[in-house]
Amino acid sequence: MLLFALACTQDSQITAIAKELAVSPPVADAGQVALGDSVELTLQLDNLQGGDISIRNITLTTVEGDGFDVDDWDEVIPAGGAGYATLSYTPTDRGYHRALIEITSDADNTLGDLQVRGFCGEPRLRGWPASLDFGFVEVGETAEAELTLSGAGDMPTTVRDWLVEGDFEVLDDPLQVPQGEQRLITLRFSPQTDAAQDVELIVASDADDVEFVLRGNSCTGPGQDLDGDGYTICGGDCDDDDDDAHPGAVETADGTDEDCDGVVDNGTSAYDDDGDGESEDDGDCNDGDPEVFSAQEETRNGIDDDCDGVIDDGVGNLDTDGDGYLEEAGDCDNDDPTVYPGAPELEDGIDNDCDGVVDEGTAAYDDDGDGETENDGDCDDTDATVYSTATELQDHLDNNCDGRVDEGTNRYDDDGDGFTEQGGDCDDADSSVHPAAVEVEGDGTDNDCDGTAE
Repeated sequence: MLLFALACTQDSQITAIAKELAVSPPVADAGQVALGDSVELTLQLDNLQGGDISIRNITLTTVEGDGFDVDDWDEVIPAGGAGYATLSYTPTDRGYHRALIEITSDADNTLGDLQVRGFCGEPRLRGWPASLDFGFVEVGETAEAELTLSGAGDMPTTVRDWLVEGDFEVLDDPLQVPQGEQRLITLRFSPQTDAAQDVELIVASDADDVEFVLRGNSCTGPGQDLDGDGYTICGGDCDDDDDDAHPGAVETADGTDEDCDGVVDNGTSAYDDDGDGESEDDGDCNDGDPEVFSAQEETRNGIDDDCDGVIDDGVGNLDTDGDGYLEEAGDCDNDDPTVYPGAPELEDGIDNDCDGVVDEGTAAYDDDGDGETENDGDCDDTDATVYSTATELQDHLDNNCDGRVDEGTNRYDDDGDGFTEQGGDCDDADSSVHPAAVEVEGDGTDNDCDGTAE
């Protein structure tokens, strides 16, 4: 039923004035909303002309997705006035969502198919390196270093605050990290004392917080690393006056503990490695076997026990192939000089090193047990997920040995348009479809992957 307001003109004629209702905005967009969050939207209903307009109901009709709701609304809007209706968007699953709104009133114009939409995603934040060491910095001086933050979710992550203690500070303001992109964060260390500092930096965001460890001035006081070898006393240098002595240094036979492990000359010819009382310099010809040294009695075992250069001398020599090993000493083929305990394994179908396994460690052996050897086409015989007929996984490896990494997965740009499915490409088989593409009107395709086809 149509209702009209009556107005008197100068010649006393009665004219019907149509009631007209307008709504803004015509499309209510909630934008990007994180999973579990809620956003409220407001519709303004304007009575443009005529008499009072009674709003009977505001309802959602077609709904694609979930999360939309509208409050019950039964109100009268006076002529020239306005009313306000509240919509909410609380999505429970990720993706683009859309709904249509219908407003029932006694106005002359019909308001239907008003649109409300939103996108639900999950922000995620990653960062590296997990630990940042500024080294030693004098009081009054400063040092700067950088951390990397990466947007790992399917919507931007908003950093709310930096939480850090000690004499460290973050030089950047809180920011937003778009999905699939990285941001460098600059930190400064300005020590007020020489004391060592080891603190935690927490990057608080609308995703899970990311934690880093910040360190500075690992040694107190001036005069760090006196010998310039890259190590301080509190960093493990056992002699800060000798640049040849520090952790990881090469030990030499000089009576000095160069590698700072508490043992002098270990691993050199001057050290008795096997504890038999004799070093290599003293005449031990096998300083890894405590049963072999120059004063030892020779026994029939295929070993030069007394280090005189002759195997089993005086007890019978049965080393028929001359490889230095007897059957009693483990030679599994005393007629083949390439076969003895510890021999290099060859690709010859023979157990050269007498360990019971044939050709292990060669290209003819399936080292990782995936059913394929290097000779058969396995391009990484140390990884059982890699072989020529393997299924390609999203793991940064060339699983099927075809020279490409992660092809066919969400991480690979299959159509060569510069975007992967993980990076937002909604059709990775079509190079004209990606988040940076220009929408083509009327082609029925969502070219720019915003969830809508024009």
